[in-house]
Amino acid sequence: MSILCDVNLKALMDKGLIQEPDYNLVNPASIDIRVGTRVKREIAHGRMEDIELTPKGLVVSPGDFLLVDTQEYFNVPADHAMHLFLKSTIGRRGWGHAMASWVEPGWQGRLTMEIRNVLQYNSLILLPGQRFAQVVVHKLSGRPASRSYEGRYMGATDVEEAKESS
Repeated sequence: MSILCDVNLKALMDKGLIQEPDYNLVNPASIDIRVGTRVKREIAHGRMEDIELTPKGLVVSPGDFLLVDTQEYFNVPADHAMHLFLKSTIGRRGWGHAMASWVEPGWQGRLTMEIRNVLQYNSLILLPGQRFAQVVVHKLSGRPASRSYEGRYMGATDVEEAKESS
């Protein structure tokens, strides 16, 4: 497997990796990912509340756990895979991301980021459109996967909670 550089990332975006691509988000070896508008925040007893992000953003208290959709909608080719990472500046501000960040060949949809304010004392603001994470795109060695992703998160258009396997 190899990691794609900016030239290859833009070429893959031309082929539909991201619907409505913004080439200004391309870095030397990654693509910046922005916060969407849909959030689920953990509330009492493990329940989640739905929140629509407004331009004012959302105040996130220390320890709060959120599921957040991405503004970008992906169509991962069968011969590629992706890995999602927080941007270093975002991590340094006090955001944490669960390591559930692998995107299989053939997956389509909006990513759901599992994030937390890991600060002990200060709240953070989550803004729609904020550059928050980045994807590193890997080219599979040799040939495409023998089968594409067919799991329960295929085609996600909204932030999604955990789904039990069937």
